[in-house]
Amino acid sequence: MIDDATGRIYARFFAEETQSAAFEMVHRYAGLQGLPLALYVDRAGIYRSDREPTSEEILADEEPQTQFGRAMATLDVQLILARSPQAKGRVERMNSTLQDRLVKALRQRTISDIAAGNKFLEEEYLVPFNAKFSVTPVQMADLHRAVTVAMDLRRAWGVHEARVVQNDWTVRWNNGFLQLQRDSGMQPKQHVMVCEQFDGRVRVFAGDRELAYGTTRTEPSRPLPRAKPSGPTKSIQGLKPSKTHPWRGRGKPLPPSPLPAALS
Repeated sequence: MIDDATGRIYARFFAEETQSAAFEMVHRYAGLQGLPLALYVDRAGIYRSDREPTSEEILADEEPQTQFGRAMATLDVQLILARSPQAKGRVERMNSTLQDRLVKALRQRTISDIAAGNKFLEEEYLVPFNAKFSVTPVQMADLHRAVTVAMDLRRAWGVHEARVVQNDWTVRWNNGFLQLQRDSGMQPKQHVMVCEQFDGRVRVFAGDRELAYGTTRTEPSRPLPRAKPSGPTKSIQGLKPSKTHPWRGRGKPLPPSPLPAALS
C-alpha cells in the first residue's frame, strides 16, 4: 500500500491474495495511519462483485458488493476500482522496484519463510526504503481519520452473513452450529448477523447487540418415559385362544356359502 499523504509504502507478506489477507493489511495500515478517505484498488474478485444485483439493490440503485466493499462502505471509505493498467501504474512501478531490491535483500539474509520475511520488512527494510524512495506530496494535509474503539474495526473486517435462529436456538455456520442462550431475547425464525473476523473469531449480532453463544449444543428438556409396573413376567405358553379368536379354526375347511335365492 502507498500512503498518498506521506509517500511511504506499507508492505507485508501473505501466502496468497485472499479476502482475509486484504482485511488484515488494511487493519494494520489503519492502526498505523488511521482510516483513509479512499482506497484505490484493482478489479480483482476481492474488491469487485460479478453477481447479479438483488431486487433490494435494484430498488435502492446500488451495485452488488463484495465483503470487502461492504466493510469499506460501513466505515465510510470510498473504494475506487482501477479501470486500466495505466491507472495503477504508480503501484506497479513500486512493485517492480520491490521485486528487484527486496528479493535480493531476502536472499542475502537467507530468509525463505513468511514470518521471518515480515519481521525483516518491519524492523529493517521499510524504514530506510521509504527514506530513500518516498516523494514528498505537494499538499501535506493528512486526511486520515483517527481510529476509535466505537468503530469496532475487527467487526467490520470480516465476513457478514444473515442466519435464521432454529427451533433449538442454534444458528448454522460453516457446517457447525452456534448455540444461543435461551434468555438472549431471540426467538426461533428470527434473523441474526454472523460475523467471522479475519483473525478467525466468530461473533453473532442482533442489530448492534452482540449475542453470547456456545459450541456445545443443548437439547430441549423432554419428559421421562413412564416406568412400567414391575412384577413377574407371565408366560403365554399353554393358553388356549378364546372361541371368538380369529385364529381359532385356522386350517379347517370353511363351510360353503349359501347360494343366492335366484339360483336355489
